[in-house]
Amino acid sequence: VMIRNDGVPTGFEVEVGAKAALDMGLTPAFHLYEWDKLILALESGEIDVIIAGMTITQERSQRVLFTAPYSETGVDVAINVQAAGKIRRLDGLNKPGVRVGIVRHTLAAKVARGKLPRALRIPFFRSETLLDALEDGRLDAYLAAEPGPRFAAELHPTKIETPLAETVLKTRQGMAVHKGNLALVTLLNRWIQTNRAQGWLDEVGDYWFGSLKWRKED
Repeated sequence: VMIRNDGVPTGFEVEVGAKAALDMGLTPAFHLYEWDKLILALESGEIDVIIAGMTITQERSQRVLFTAPYSETGVDVAINVQAAGKIRRLDGLNKPGVRVGIVRHTLAAKVARGKLPRALRIPFFRSETLLDALEDGRLDAYLAAEPGPRFAAELHPTKIETPLAETVLKTRQGMAVHKGNLALVTLLNRWIQTNRAQGWLDEVGDYWFGSLKWRKED
């Protein structure tokens, strides 16, 4: 999800949320939160559904009801070129003094704790400020959901690269609704099944995640 110059949110999740609401005869109303406030907003009733690239995990399933997956991605690594050297494996970052940025309360943060216990893990609230720190050399690397690291390298090829041969972890994302709202999760599952069968989810996913063509068009 990104914010356009006119203040309107845009991106894959926005397009998915808008179509889901409109197909159900509803008017979508988007609300933006810090990542660690999303589930709290759902539990308090401020929002009805989370559509934010949230990876389905057992821990989160204790607090929310997840739909079937509507997208698949993974956790990957972006590295500042000055620090990259010959790093081609994740364990090349697992050294004291290597500064690795992560966004708080994300799956990438959990992966970093487990796979990079010796590195200096630095938490951020927003991916935008984390990317700035990586670009100007205050970080050596960062872990995040794809396609973030890949796009960062494409946008800043002289400063950032993605040297790993494969993503660190494959993940599946679901919409999340309040634990007691079985009717809504059932309705959303039908929507996901229909739009996957018709190819719409794959088509819009390829548009937003396959390249940066959308950036030029917007």
